[in-house]
Amino acid sequence: MGALDHSPTPWRADKEIVEDANGWAVADCEFIGYTTVASENAALICRAVNCHADLLAALKRVTDRTPVDYATYQEAMEQARAAIKKAEAE
Repeated sequence: MGALDHSPTPWRADKEIVEDANGWAVADCEFIGYTTVASENAALICRAVNCHADLLAALKRVTDRTPVDYATYQEAMEQARAAIKKAEAE
């Protein structure tokens, strides 16, 4: 999957509807019988999509097998922590 194989980010949740950066609906999280969590599901989808690139970049950097010095390792860990914080944001 390439960089342009999905709707543009950032995505946002408008109640149970997930919209892309252009305001187009990309998902409807309202399920019959499960409407009490539809908004939460939409918000979770948005957080996952919007932090995907950051998480992927951080994981690639942390798991890179190239020997690095301690400072570079610390930078990679900070990048990973920042990506985790973004993913956990409400």
